[in-house]
Parts: sequence; structure tokens; C-alpha cells
Amino acid sequence: MEKQRILFANVLYEKSGTNNGFSKHANSGGLFGELYNFNSVPKDGKSVCLGFFEPGHYTDKQQVKRSRQVHIENIDPVFAKAQETTGVLVIWHAVVPNGDTSIIGWYKNATVYREYTPRTANLSPSGRDEGFTYNVVADKSNCVRLPESEIRNNRAKWSGCREKINGFGFGQSNMWYANEQSAEVLNYVSKLVDEINNYKGQNDVT
Repeated sequence: MEKQRILFANVLYEKSGTNNGFSKHANSGGLFGELYNFNSVPKDGKSVCLGFFEPGHYTDKQQVKRSRQVHIENIDPVFAKAQETTGVLVIWHAVVPNGDTSIIGWYKNATVYREYTPRTANLSPSGRDEGFTYNVVADKSNCVRLPESEIRNNRAKWSGCREKINGFGFGQSNMWYANEQSAEVLNYVSKLVDEINNYKGQNDVT
């Protein structure tokens, strides 16, 4: 059986998009790029969701701050020389209002880009160019945003994973490729994918 391509992406969680002013990646209006991850827009004749997560930054030898790449070869080595990878299950992860780390939604059969792509005005739900970018795209029909009640009432089912708590999962990076071969990781991912594939509840994607 072909291995499922998976990427866990850690984002900020706040429906208003402001994160109470704590987002260090906010634009000049105080909004952050994850704001529209679950708001669909028309693109190339289809309704799609454009997702953003922050891969991080580094300072080059000229002391210029640059964005890190998404190492899509860690999703599947066949894409080592490519600029995008297809057929990925992107699982969105965040610290939710009660302080838990949780799965908040997912994109199935997504395309993940190595580099950012600008989210121009025609690709923004607001109709304005707000300086945002995206690095994931999927058809709206393949996207789910879990409602707050589902996250709150099924904490164990949608529990997130952090290395310092679970022994695997997110460390300092906002990306986790879940390609470890330990029994704990394989079991966690298998159960979560089953929950995702069997989910029939409310979907807050707009």
C-alpha cells in the first residue's frame, strides 16, 4: 500500500484573526496569515482553500532575514527537486482557547508549496491585498474546519502532539512530517487518519 503523504502544520487559532495582538507574524493591520485558512475563494474555476503556516525565518550571511522553505522532500522523497508536492493530507494543529493543543481541521489531497505564494486581492475573501501569502491549496470539498464545540467535547479524539509532552510531534518548528517509524507515532497517526476519514460532523469551512 502506498504511504499516505502527511504534513502537520501548526498555526495560530482565533476566529477573529487577531489573536489578541500576540501574533508576531501579523500584518500592519494586526491580522495574521492563518485568518483565511478555512475561507474558500474561487481560483482557476474551482472553489479552494488557501492555507498558510509559518515555516520560520533565518538570517543569511548578509544579515538579511529570509523565510525558510517547506522541506517537501520530507513529505515524500520523490519531490526532492520539485517546488510543490501533491496528494498531501495537511492536518492543522493549534493551541486552542482552553490551552490544549488540538487538531482544528484538515485539507485532504492538498498541494503543498516549497515557497510562499502571494495571496493577491482576487484571492482574498476581503477582496483586498492584505500582504498575506499561502503555501497550501486544496479544493473546498476536501477541507474541514472543526467547530469549537467538537474540539471542546472530544478533546482526546483531536488531541495534538508536542515533543516535550508526548515524546513526538512538534518541537520548535511549525512543521511536523510524522515520518518517524516508532510504534507511538505510527499508532497516533493511524488512529487520527481514521478519525479524519470517518468524520461526518459539522464543517465550519465557508
